[in-house]
Amino acid sequence: MNIAFITPSLRFGGRERVLSKLINFFSQKEDINVHVILYAKKREINFEIDQKAIIHTPEFSADCNEKLYALKSLHFIRKKVKENKIDTIVSFEEKWNRFALLAVSGLKLKRIISNRNNPYRDYGFIDRKLAQWLYPKVDALIAQTNLAKEVYEKRYKLKKCVVIGNPIDQLDVDFSKVERENIIVCVSRLMKSKNHDRLVKIFSETQNENWKLVLVGGDHGNQNISQKLKELIKSLKLEDKVVLVGSSKNVNEYLLKSKIFAFTSEMEGFPNVVGEAMAAQLPVVSYDCVAGPRDMIDDGINGYLVPVYDDKLFVERLNYLMTNDKERKIMGEKASEKISQFDSETICKKFYNIIVK
Repeated sequence: MNIAFITPSLRFGGRERVLSKLINFFSQKEDINVHVILYAKKREINFEIDQKAIIHTPEFSADCNEKLYALKSLHFIRKKVKENKIDTIVSFEEKWNRFALLAVSGLKLKRIISNRNNPYRDYGFIDRKLAQWLYPKVDALIAQTNLAKEVYEKRYKLKKCVVIGNPIDQLDVDFSKVERENIIVCVSRLMKSKNHDRLVKIFSETQNENWKLVLVGGDHGNQNISQKLKELIKSLKLEDKVVLVGSSKNVNEYLLKSKIFAFTSEMEGFPNVVGEAMAAQLPVVSYDCVAGPRDMIDDGINGYLVPVYDDKLFVERLNYLMTNDKERKIMGEKASEKISQFDSETICKKFYNIIVK
């Protein structure tokens, strides 16, 4: 069986991390040939990919206008699918799903897509029409949350829609020997929708005398959030309390050093970092955004869900965890218990049952 995972890139990101796990899982199956078709202008791979996987990248230059590049990419995807006699394509993320489906239009093969973003997000008139035309031809749409499934089933005429959360690595760690510091950590790309500025202001209102806020993640796009955060941190006189780490390949190092995870994103598909924090036995305080945190966090049991932009309550939740060691540890232990249901092997098998069977 020949399976092609079609994606713009495998650079740093939650979607790319999940794809890399699936690619490696399927590459270990003796009866499956795994192809990975990349077509973005930036084609580097930031995750370890099994050497059995066959990587395809465009030979044409990225130095051309967007419309011409898109046309060349559509031709490239279709050519590789036909040349390698692909039986099944797998595409991740709503906007790019349309692109992949257009590229293979009219070909006889199995089509699996997974929408990986806020299910209410609107990509515009053209994208809506493309989805209404292309999605009924798809063999299965994989949603990340129950809410997303409800939305997609009402919006599109689907043959099949199932919910599969993201695979979350379970840490093989003796937590009794982990030495933690008074650190609140947040891991995510620096972009406007993640509201790092609000988190910094929230932290400034907490009882933070002996605490630090550590932000792990690099700038995304051209938003220049890191510079804006530096200016905000300086204006609040928090230079010795708020640390901007930048991108990191070893996120667990920061999770295991911290005591609390804070997340102020206003929209998600299924935030891997929340699950990874819970696997590291961290109680999470998160905006109850659409969608994802609610599928992992049981409010008041293994973390806290805060209405989006209710920063006063966010401060209260952080203060409680910062000043109650025993309750913080209990919630952290319950967090790792809850997230064990998203074990990578379990989730990858669920994908296998949809993609192959």
